[in-house]
Amino acid sequence: MKYLKRVLFLLILTAPLGAVSPMNYYTNLVAGNDDAGYEDGAFDDARFNQPTGLAFDDKGQRLFVADSRNNRIRVIYLDEDNRVETLAGSGPDNKDEGPLGRISLSGPMLILYLPGDHLVVYCVNDQSLKWIDLGTKTFHVLAKNVGPLWNMAYRAEDNALYLTDPLNNRLDRFDLKTDKVTIALQNNPVLTSPTAICIHEGILFVSDMKNSAVYRIDRAAGTDPSAAPSVMSQIATGDGIEEMTFAGDQLYALQAGEDPMVVLWPEPRSVGIPSMGGFLLSAKNPSYFPLIGPSGGSAMGFAVSPREKDRFFIAQPRAHLNCVISVKDDHYAEHWSARDPAGVNRELTDFDYPTQKPPKTFRILIVGTSRVVTAPRVLSDEELEKHAAVTNQDFRSLRLDTFAKRLELLLNTEAALEGVSEHFEVLVLGRPGLKLPFFVNEQVPPVVEKYDVDLVLGLLTPTFEEAFEDYFLRPLTSEGIPGPLDTEYLAKPWKERVPSGVPASFLKQCFDLHLVYEENPQRLKFVFFQDLLNRGGSEVRNDLITMLGKPLQVLDHRLRTVRVSPAGHAPRLKFLFVPDPDCDYVAHYRSFWSDVCTQNNLDLLDLSKPYEDLRYSYYPATEACCHQHFSAYGNELIAQLLLHYLPQKGWIPLGPGAPSK
Repeated sequence: MKYLKRVLFLLILTAPLGAVSPMNYYTNLVAGNDDAGYEDGAFDDARFNQPTGLAFDDKGQRLFVADSRNNRIRVIYLDEDNRVETLAGSGPDNKDEGPLGRISLSGPMLILYLPGDHLVVYCVNDQSLKWIDLGTKTFHVLAKNVGPLWNMAYRAEDNALYLTDPLNNRLDRFDLKTDKVTIALQNNPVLTSPTAICIHEGILFVSDMKNSAVYRIDRAAGTDPSAAPSVMSQIATGDGIEEMTFAGDQLYALQAGEDPMVVLWPEPRSVGIPSMGGFLLSAKNPSYFPLIGPSGGSAMGFAVSPREKDRFFIAQPRAHLNCVISVKDDHYAEHWSARDPAGVNRELTDFDYPTQKPPKTFRILIVGTSRVVTAPRVLSDEELEKHAAVTNQDFRSLRLDTFAKRLELLLNTEAALEGVSEHFEVLVLGRPGLKLPFFVNEQVPPVVEKYDVDLVLGLLTPTFEEAFEDYFLRPLTSEGIPGPLDTEYLAKPWKERVPSGVPASFLKQCFDLHLVYEENPQRLKFVFFQDLLNRGGSEVRNDLITMLGKPLQVLDHRLRTVRVSPAGHAPRLKFLFVPDPDCDYVAHYRSFWSDVCTQNNLDLLDLSKPYEDLRYSYYPATEACCHQHFSAYGNELIAQLLLHYLPQKGWIPLGPGAPSK
């Protein structure tokens, strides 16, 4: 398993665009696009128009899709790189039976796969149930004037379909042996408006549209449809439940409420789903992007893969989402609580760890501009408190979506696969406005000492002029790097604050080349950093390398002497270059930071080339906004790359040949 996983990962890195299957580890496209249309073929070329119902065959190889506005049933062949093909609906006839090639469908909305290779399709426009025999490629109409239905489920024990009709307050039973419809519930005082339905081990689970209560029905109701059956009991309450399905022994639901996906029973919990806008934990999150966002009032497709644990497939009839996607429940919250089984620190988040490091724990501290560390951006404490006061939400949950947290999850999963006893914790140090070269020397060593950090990863990104302007704003320390801000020092004219040595020669060169001007007697204003690299020539560039490399060199020296745990190991300092796809000067920055680290004898992992290769292997490759490194997509790519390269370089105790602490 672990070797296959590595091989697949390397194939993703090296395969050309168009030869790669959809994503496996992330909220991913199964087939379709945001634009509506009708086209078969490769998963990313295929087009749907408001797909709704979904159904797997018994082997999990074919995924059937009710493509409602195209009036078609489509098939996604999951073992053929998700190739899409039209199964039915393009025929010229609207008859009650005949060859499948001649069937005409009118608004197919719901679909079920039944044993023996059959499909049942509900068409909302003519309110009919149709039977499709996939073996003989024939069809016939089961019933007309049914519904309007919201959902349906099949129970093998009595060979019957159970149909929910919330607008008419009914739950119907359709006997497939006799083709007879009987009322199981109608105007029931307990379950008033049956909506979502699923069947598990012969037991019906039905939600109520009016209050989102979920009821368990062990057998159908008696002869009086208005009577509450004695075997019906409420087991859970959701928030705008629209669809339900079982995965293992857990009842999952899609909702229109605050939490888009939840486990309802037997132990209720939110499901953190990574998406383009972050981990969807709550719609109250100001950066909530409803890639999975039931809007209320419409049925959806919701099916669990028969072949992969906790992999869910979703189709939602919403504008600009004419596709089928899949999501994986990584048991995100359970993972966090698992590292504290006693339940003492269950509210731990990205920035809160117990000072005392548990045994057999390897801690990684990621340091750098928070724009790279987290998405959405990490709000200031004041902003977070204001937000919490308005929404009554624990503000710490807003900090969950980081590539650091994704990395921690991936590392511990890989450790479990390899039988490694070490547990990984990833800490984050960064907030808006903090730049790596200078604040690290004030904050990193105390954090490393306090939390007994084993590895410090400094993020080197396309930077801004503030990174070197500090040489002309702050007094230098005895080590020759900018120190803490001093108001009295800032009040002096800038001409009295110019350090000698390299900063002075750098300033002279910038004035000669018109790369700096006096904003006021106290402050200088430099041009953009990339202009300095492009127009400044080799002397300006070399001075920048010296000025920005010196603080990193000082940090490396400090960490070699910092007090650590009784084990006596010294924390390692390594640097990462993380590209920004929106930057027009990535090559200049890559070369610059490479020279900074080379000249100061610092270890650098340049992620730009593998990031770009992996970026274009992930869908949608053309959507630049999905791949910015501060988006969840970008975070996922960075985490996957670090999962591969950190063990390869021997920076963590994971993988063959990696040194132990």
